[in-house]
Amino acid sequence: FSPSSEINKLITHIENKYNLFYEDICVLFYRGNDKNRETEKCNYDEYLNYANQLQKRNENIVFLIQSDETEFIQFIKNAFPYNSFYFKDEIRHMKKCNDTVDKKMRSQNYEFSKKYLAITIIMSKCKYIICGSGNCDMWIMFYRENNKNVIQNLNGTWYNSVF
Repeated sequence: FSPSSEINKLITHIENKYNLFYEDICVLFYRGNDKNRETEKCNYDEYLNYANQLQKRNENIVFLIQSDETEFIQFIKNAFPYNSFYFKDEIRHMKKCNDTVDKKMRSQNYEFSKKYLAITIIMSKCKYIICGSGNCDMWIMFYRENNKNVIQNLNGTWYNSVF
């Protein structure tokens, strides 16, 4: 699963732009919107619960927010106003609905597909991951090559290799 040189350049650009230090980053990856048709999604508070537990263990932790739901991004930004961020120019998100950004913003799919692959690889490098169980989450694990420090929700059940 080796990325192309173009994707590697995007990864380096994002890493430099956001000054990423993976040892202190926990990614909160919430794939919402139409994903509700495929799996039972948990509520935002459950992500927040695990994020708070991690923050107690590591006072230097920074939360990378990755979601297609604007409300999730805002929820986490409000909970962690000083130690959270998201890739503002590199992702697409929209208000909670039963659709997908790929359908709503078709003209940008080629450009943002490449950015999303770079971000998937970036998420795989983070110290901690809190995520769901869809195909994107699976690719994060493929690139990570393990499930160490992962907290994952599958149909309402949490699986945890951190605590």
